Amino acid sequence: MTHPHGHTAPTSCACSSPSGTAIASGSYDRSIILWDSERGEPIRRLSGHTALVNGVDWSPDGQMIGSASSDHTARIWDASSGRELALLEGHRDDVNAIRFSPSGNHVATASFDGTVRVWSVKGQCLLIAGHHAADVNSVAWFPDGRRLAACSDDRTVSVFDVGDGRIRKVLGGHLDWVDDIAIDPTGRMLASACLDGSLSIWDTVSGERRFHIDDARCVVKAVAFSPDGSELASAAYDGCIRIYETQRFSLRATLRHEGLWNRTLAWTPRGWLTGSFASGPSLLAEDGARDLGRQSNHGINSFTLAGNDTALICSDDGGVYAMDLARRCSLGQVAHHRAAVLCVTATRDGSRFATGSWDRRILVWDRNSKDPIAEWQGLGDPVNAIAFDATGNHLFAGTFNGDIIAWDLERNSTRVLGKHQGSVKSIAASKNGIVSVGRDGRVKSFERGRARCFRAGSTILNDVSLSGERLATASRRDGVQLWQTSGELIGAFSAHPCSAKSVAFAGDGSRIGASYYDGTVGLWNPQTGETQLRTVAEASLSKIAPYDRGFLVSAWDRAGSLIVVDSSGNDVARMSVAA
Repeated sequence: MTHPHGHTAPTSCACSSPSGTAIASGSYDRSIILWDSERGEPIRRLSGHTALVNGVDWSPDGQMIGSASSDHTARIWDASSGRELALLEGHRDDVNAIRFSPSGNHVATASFDGTVRVWSVKGQCLLIAGHHAADVNSVAWFPDGRRLAACSDDRTVSVFDVGDGRIRKVLGGHLDWVDDIAIDPTGRMLASACLDGSLSIWDTVSGERRFHIDDARCVVKAVAFSPDGSELASAAYDGCIRIYETQRFSLRATLRHEGLWNRTLAWTPRGWLTGSFASGPSLLAEDGARDLGRQSNHGINSFTLAGNDTALICSDDGGVYAMDLARRCSLGQVAHHRAAVLCVTATRDGSRFATGSWDRRILVWDRNSKDPIAEWQGLGDPVNAIAFDATGNHLFAGTFNGDIIAWDLERNSTRVLGKHQGSVKSIAASKNGIVSVGRDGRVKSFERGRARCFRAGSTILNDVSLSGERLATASRRDGVQLWQTSGELIGAFSAHPCSAKSVAFAGDGSRIGASYYDGTVGLWNPQTGETQLRTVAEASLSKIAPYDRGFLVSAWDRAGSLIVVDSSGNDVARMSVAA
């Protein structure tokens, strides 16, 4: 059954049917929804993935839909009935993109396992191209259907034959990871979007870079040509879609709309389609914006404890809510931003708290005031992680661009402490400083003026937690790992195959809790090796923290649910922002 309001978690990807009459979107709620593009209403939900949906594509004849997921699979669906036609298994990591061939008989998938695979639409794997040296983020077909292009965290774009995988060209010169590519209708131009905020336009015959565009001051996440090739659009993390003419690639228009999640971009006859933190994708044109299924979700991005029995919760709807944990009830909204609030932290006594948002601001609040007492406008990127130091006089923040910021609140001065390659995923305050983790898989510590760094595993680190001289990391591929703060690996917990989103030490430090994208909570005792896995929600879990004798867990669901689990992982209490 389709929820009447659409997705129950952020909309991560979208595309238009060839006729323009329907739209497909994928979400962190692990589903695909088909929409009537004229009425903006959901038609059908496609369910089957067990983790985030990262990419969707429509077949050229409009009969099939492809989806790519963090459950390491791709799927082919019948667009009319919603029936699953084929399950594409074989990737060893998140599948980030799927694209139908011009004939509609094949699909190509790009994965964080470093490969591109070509499949028949019946699910037979025909080619594995493993020539990239890092995660492959996107893939695109040439109009002739005989060649593919792929882009990677190894800073290159490759052009290769579909039949045997033979490499035709490698387009180098990017200064950072390449997140997306698009090929124009003639097949003679290729556009690449880079993490450093730039766009490159390549001649696919000569391999020469014809244009270099750096209008954005932040990550450029997606790029797409219009079907007639007259326009190129890019989506960046500053909330803008920029449209260029394709003769000299001069800027024609800039479209902006609050609440966008610009990690996807597609052309439709009605405008440009991108993601959002609400229940459906957003459609932007020069005459305005339109939101499909636009209803605020209370999906929780993070929370923090402010005192013994109060949780402060940051939500996709732009609100910050207080929850009385003793009485299991919501105390209502206590702060707000212009877009999704991604992170929250409180001083030790709970008298002040700070929030970081997709609107690229940090706001500091007094618990007794309705208005912020301090504001930092940022560096042009969303703020993804935040933490007070022990005194409450300094605030540390991490951005999607990788910057780690120190803000002296008494002097109202900021400085850049360091930088991750790619987004900062989490910051934890230590006794004498902070520790951060990021998309680059590195742990960075800044204590008493000394900076240290070590690589923790082989992939993105989503979270970090500290306990004395130990730290735990949650990884996309390597599960939960326990380290000395100096960088020596102590042990690992990888009993659950799904990506770990968050990690926390128990209050006494004896156990480690983890939350996962498939709604599972994992508990691990590193001393005894004892483990428990419990499914506590249908939605993805976003955050775990120690509470009482167990843990507190938050969910990306429409209600904004907090779940109390005991020392064995059993669900013992639930409460909701929406209640």
